[in-house]
Amino acid sequence: MAARCVGQFAEPGNWILDPFCADPFTDLELARAGYRVLVTANNPVAAFILEVLASAPSVTELGNALQALAGLRMSDGERFEDYINSFYQLPCPNCDQIAEVANFIWEEDRDEPQILQITCPHCGFSADLPATPELLQSLRALPSYALHRARALELAASPDDPLRPVMEEVIRFYSPRALILLQVFLNKLSDPLLTERQRTLLQALFLTTADQINQLWAYPLGRNRPHQLIRPPAYQETNLWHALLRSLTLWQTQEPEVVLKPWPGVPPQKGGISLFRGRLRELDPLPERQLLNLAMAAMPRRNQAYWHLSGLWTGWLWGKEALSPLRHSLLRQRYDWTWHTYALTKVLSHLPKLLQAEKPILLHIGELDPLFMLSGVLGAQEAGLQMQTYAMDGEESTLQTVWSLPSTTPKPIGQSLQLCAQQAVQDLLTQKGEPATHLMLLTQIALQAHGMGLLAGQPQAQPNHTLNELQSELERIFLDTSLLMRYNPGATVESGLYWLADPAEQLVPLAEKLETRLLALLAENPHPKHQEVLQKAYQDFPGLLTPPSELIETVLGAYAEKIDGENPSWQLRAREEASARQRDLKEMFTLLEIIAKRLNYSIKRQGEVITWHDQSGNLIYSFFLLLTTVTTPLIYTYCNLSGEKYIVLPASRSNLLTYKLKRDPHLQELCGQSWHFIKFRQVRILGAEPLLTRDSFPVKILEDPPEYQRSQLPLF
Repeated sequence: MAARCVGQFAEPGNWILDPFCADPFTDLELARAGYRVLVTANNPVAAFILEVLASAPSVTELGNALQALAGLRMSDGERFEDYINSFYQLPCPNCDQIAEVANFIWEEDRDEPQILQITCPHCGFSADLPATPELLQSLRALPSYALHRARALELAASPDDPLRPVMEEVIRFYSPRALILLQVFLNKLSDPLLTERQRTLLQALFLTTADQINQLWAYPLGRNRPHQLIRPPAYQETNLWHALLRSLTLWQTQEPEVVLKPWPGVPPQKGGISLFRGRLRELDPLPERQLLNLAMAAMPRRNQAYWHLSGLWTGWLWGKEALSPLRHSLLRQRYDWTWHTYALTKVLSHLPKLLQAEKPILLHIGELDPLFMLSGVLGAQEAGLQMQTYAMDGEESTLQTVWSLPSTTPKPIGQSLQLCAQQAVQDLLTQKGEPATHLMLLTQIALQAHGMGLLAGQPQAQPNHTLNELQSELERIFLDTSLLMRYNPGATVESGLYWLADPAEQLVPLAEKLETRLLALLAENPHPKHQEVLQKAYQDFPGLLTPPSELIETVLGAYAEKIDGENPSWQLRAREEASARQRDLKEMFTLLEIIAKRLNYSIKRQGEVITWHDQSGNLIYSFFLLLTTVTTPLIYTYCNLSGEKYIVLPASRSNLLTYKLKRDPHLQELCGQSWHFIKFRQVRILGAEPLLTRDSFPVKILEDPPEYQRSQLPLF
């Protein structure tokens, strides 16, 4: 994705600047695509991760490094692997063989774990057992905690170092077992039997193992990694050796190695990375301004946990001196969003010295939430940048922005933030034609306000100069019930979906617009590449209208088969040929006439609607035959029609229709109780039903309703 984005602005061989090193995978993707990337990394852990990943560790060499570690001997001759595992072993309650603890489950403020999750490799027994004193005493006794804690602290900060209390606080987030065994692991990294390459790979495995076994991971595990040094109410401590084995998959790759040189080293024309270990403002020597074609970076998130743990791990692996770049941030002890905004501005303000005025700056905000979005926008704005364009992915997890160095600062338009917010919300919901989330609408408000110069001087203009106050001011619009209504509201403004309280016009939902555009694509090319489909969807629905990938796949799945492979594509089903579907429509018209006559209803046909009437001429049923799920024009046009209304469509549209109803509560509301959706095959079944009566018809016609079945989308 990064290479495609950069390809709009630069050619392979061009230089790209990443001033944050927040996402090594983006830098590696660009380097492998033929770009030369200058990366500045103030965090030693981030720099090390980039270096190791650039070396493209294989499954084999990672496995060999771990095997070498496993076979190292302790002072009494015991193998390292056996020694580590012995602290997680206890008698199996089922077969009396040796079982092992996979996880210790803790509760906050308890001195001992509450649950032991054990598995037995001999009998297959697996259970969550209460951590009774007897069970805990059956585990092997640990070496001296005080001794290992003292050594762990000394590696990170001397007793008289102002950083010492900070490191003491961070170490508290490792249990005695985890801290002791990590220190044993650390000691083995200096064993002379290891090669330098093995030592480097084992340091990488150490990092991801130390990350997995701290006390910040909630139990059960959530989707997002912890960002603050706060113990969850329940958390898990993972078996160190299990975490080490899982770490193998985190580092291995089949991608080619990337040439990485320390700055000012120049990678080859075919692509590579030049890494500067330090802040952007410390970059030395400075590159010529014409060297860099653009800047591209994932904006770093406010992450107290990552920075504090990075400081601890840096001291453990490379010594106290290596902590120097992190010292200021760790001692400051401030990680609120307002401070983070100033920190982003401080870095980005150096870009005008490194880039020519016409060069673009691409900034991505991932793990999107309201404060991170505001922090990113204001951080770039206060650095003197002006946004040119933007797009949010359909899952609302990433905001992609393109900025420039403006020749003049935009002057604020004479409009209040509240009027801007009102117009922004109306514009987006009118374009989308569907209810939207709080995050999407707030993002639209912030971006529109930035473009109008209304965020100048923020958040300093707030009473306490905080980003949270600015968020609250922008969110006042969500309480305006004359403008907005909310489906499925919760306790906070962030819950539910928002829609216009009084739409000025009949709006077509985004899902239906997408279906129309993709059908046109299939008509032109019945066998498009998946990448062509995505490009069409993203081009036709830019900005914050980007459709979710699941919606795109569900729309296409209603008409075509996906052909998986290295370059996936779609194939229009033979049944979807125009002539075949016209025969279906003709058959449906005929069957509805036959059934009506059998039930003694008179029938009328006016354009797209077939109506059944009783002997008194009263309208009883209306039928609308469609080949697509573009239903809202019909619903708006015939909403006042009396009687029950049935939209009849092919069964292959069932999944798409129910998916659209599930994601769009406004569409559900439009359908109400009098609109029903019927499959072609149900009409065929009723046409062949000899015992069908007027009384049974309303029940029989609804016996096979459309249902949604989620497709198995890839996780990554």
